[in-house]
Amino acid sequence: MYITPESVNQVLSFVTKNSGHGSSIVFDYIFESMIEGKCNYYGARESAKYAARAGEPYVFGIEEGKIKEFLENRGLNLL
Repeated sequence: MYITPESVNQVLSFVTKNSGHGSSIVFDYIFESMIEGKCNYYGARESAKYAARAGEPYVFGIEEGKIKEFLENRGLNLL
């Protein structure tokens, strides 16, 4: 959530190309709607504002309901 979409793709590409069979990666993410200021979940807007004030604005999110597709497009599987 703190790095650019291009950087996310670079990291996941590196992991895909350099990890052994059966490896796992664990990460958290936010919904793209938080970046856009459109997320209605409790605390979403406040969280985004706090992160920005702290100098770490959210810059990357994944569309809600699209994590499986996002990962598969990068050669990864959702467990």
